[in-house]
Amino acid sequence: MTDISKVTLPNGSTYNLKDAEARQQIEDLAATHTTAIHYRGVTSTNLVDGSTVNPIIIDNKNFTAKSGDIVIVGVTGTNSGAPREYIFNGTK
Repeated sequence: MTDISKVTLPNGSTYNLKDAEARQQIEDLAATHTTAIHYRGVTSTNLVDGSTVNPIIIDNKNFTAKSGDIVIVGVTGTNSGAPREYIFNGTK
């Protein structure tokens, strides 16, 4: 099992993961997928559970999601409400 002690975000910010339970949950999540999991950013595309919309919009550009890609929805004016995260499984 990989020792995950810190996470570096795409913007270059690095966070230390001191919580052993959080590290274990990340390791378990990664182990359940056959492809790598990648955080891709905040999308302005209106997604709901089960959406098959692809490509989606990230930073005002089309982005074609691949299996294991994670995006955040609901942090902009066009997607109001509590932020939600979605992982693409290759189909939805």
